[in-house]
Amino acid sequence: MPDPHRSAAQIRPSASLIALSALLLAALALLAGLAAAPVAAEGPPPAPTAFFGRDVSPVAPLNVLVVGDSLAGPLATAMVGVARRDGMLRVTRDFRAGSGLAYPPYFDWPSRLSYLLAAKGPDALVVSLGTNDILTMRRDGRVVYVGTPGWQQEYIDRVGTMMDLAQQGGAVMYWVCPPSMADPFRNETMVLVSEAIQEAAATRPWVHVVDVWPLFTDDNGEYAGALPNRDGEWMQVRSTDGVHLTAAGAAWMATAVYEQMQRDWDGQPYAPVHTDYAASRAVAQVEATPAPTPTPTPQPQPEKKKKK
Repeated sequence: MPDPHRSAAQIRPSASLIALSALLLAALALLAGLAAAPVAAEGPPPAPTAFFGRDVSPVAPLNVLVVGDSLAGPLATAMVGVARRDGMLRVTRDFRAGSGLAYPPYFDWPSRLSYLLAAKGPDALVVSLGTNDILTMRRDGRVVYVGTPGWQQEYIDRVGTMMDLAQQGGAVMYWVCPPSMADPFRNETMVLVSEAIQEAAATRPWVHVVDVWPLFTDDNGEYAGALPNRDGEWMQVRSTDGVHLTAAGAAWMATAVYEQMQRDWDGQPYAPVHTDYAASRAVAQVEATPAPTPTPTPQPQPEKKKKK
């Protein structure tokens, strides 16, 4: 037991003990600082984060849901063909012929999309809608006509609703703008539809717009039912109705969508797709049907008189 009568000088630690304690405290402080300091990474910097937040490979392919009108059906089929090339996609589809956003009583796409996103949980959502949206709509209780500012704003709002649903469902959206049309009025309306899609997507970074207009027009920017592929072979890319796609046309469109998806999982910066359309036209021949070559109609030959 310590002697309470000892002086303060007698119980003060020695100088050597104080020095040793100071050294120990300094060493502990140094170790604590090293532990808190960030450790510099060795080697090259990490690769950019992919747009999908994960690596995409044949072992872990991208889950793709294709939805829309009657153009979405052959587009989805063509994307299955694209997926066979490298196994990077797993494609499912859900489309309704004659559907669009202008007349919800026929088919309510926002409700259907909410269900599909919850049920399928896709990584990527490919949308092909707009071809049938040549109808009047209602805005604020009034009828708005195609080509008026009210119609344009209402369509932007409806497109934006679909885009917001994709974000809520955790999907990257690829909205494929309608191609050119043979009918002049429908063609002009598709220009308005494409502009509305572009405007709605401008403030939504999870949406990538795939503009395929140049893919299906000639050198003058006009509708073309048949076009040359990269090898110069003429292909029938549109159906005779001037609206729908042939298997070759759908394959061209699917290739344009796939090119943007590749950029995203490679972690490249997003840029609006103005793709190498010649490359998009270089699709597997199994998906492409050459345009028929006109053949002369056989003319009846006069019968030769038999000699008696």
